[in-house]
Amino acid sequence: MPQSILQSRKECYLCRELLFVQNTGGLQLHHIFPGSRRQMSDKTGCVCWLCREHHTGRHGVHHSRALALWLMQRCQQVYTERSGQEDFMRKFGKDFLSISIAGLETEDIL
Repeated sequence: MPQSILQSRKECYLCRELLFVQNTGGLQLHHIFPGSRRQMSDKTGCVCWLCREHHTGRHGVHHSRALALWLMQRCQQVYTERSGQEDFMRKFGKDFLSISIAGLETEDIL
């Protein structure tokens, strides 16, 4: 199992970041960059633990493009602070920080 670059403890990343609570129940591993980037997410630690509600629940990252993009942007920021923008672009091929949440389309994050 890959070590996350976003968190050191096994708890829901979004509960901690957005709600300021610790939630360790029913955790699922989320690969932050989807589709063809999933394997690279695994290799680079671009994964995080999410509770079921934040992962696959009605308002989770798999149902909210805005929340998914927010998480991708946060992960890209942390990754580029560690390894640089060039390395991120070489591995993921897209600058998620340049995408606006307003008017977001599915194609923008795939």
